[in-house]
Amino acid sequence: MDQIEAKIKKVQKQLRDLLISHDYAEKGFEKEAYIRYLQMQYHLTNGVQEDFFRIAGNRRFVKDRKFRDFLCNFAHEEENHYLLAEKDLKALGAETGDVPFDVKLWKGYFKQILLTNPMIRLGGTCVLENISNGSTDLLKKSIENSDFIDKSNSRFLVIHMHEELPHGDQILSALKLLDLTQTDTQELLLGMKESTIIFMRLMHWIITGKELS
Repeated sequence: MDQIEAKIKKVQKQLRDLLISHDYAEKGFEKEAYIRYLQMQYHLTNGVQEDFFRIAGNRRFVKDRKFRDFLCNFAHEEENHYLLAEKDLKALGAETGDVPFDVKLWKGYFKQILLTNPMIRLGGTCVLENISNGSTDLLKKSIENSDFIDKSNSRFLVIHMHEELPHGDQILSALKLLDLTQTDTQELLLGMKESTIIFMRLMHWIITGKELS
C-alpha cells in the first residue's frame, strides 16, 4: 500500500499546484468554470453505482466478503450524488449540458475492463476519492471568495471535500482488507496513472472551456 499512498500524494500535489497557479483561493472561482465542474461531475457520477456492483460480483473477490460488502455500501452512498450536482446546477440557473468528451473516455475505458481488470478501475476510484483531499484549505477559501456560491449551489462540492463522507480514507482501508498480490498493486497503480491523465484533461476543460485535442 505504500506505493498507492505515495501515488495519491503525488496526484494531490498536481491538483493543488493547478489550483494555486490559477489563484482560485484569492480570486474565487469563475462562475462558468464552476458550472462546468458541476456538469462534469453530474455526468461522471450518473450511474457510477453500476461499476461497484459489478466489481463486487467479480470472482476475484469470492473470498473477500467484507470487501464486497464495502463495495455495495459504497455504491449505495454514491448512487444519488449526481442529483446533488443537478440540484446545484439548477440553483445556478444552469443545465446539465452535454457529456464532456473526457467523461465519455473515462466511462468507455473503465467499463470495458471492469470484469477482466477490476483493480484498474479501483485505482481510478483511489484517485477520484482522494485527489481533492490535499486542497481542502484552498477549496474552502475559493468558495468563500466566490460571491455567487452559497449553500443552495455548493452541496456537491462540500460533500466531495470528504469531510462529511471520508470516501478516500475508506477505499484505502478497504483495500487493506485484501491480500494484494504484486499484480494487483501494479494494476491499481496503472488505474491511478490513467485516471489522473483523464482527470487532469477534465480539469483543463473546466478551467478553459476547451477540450484538449
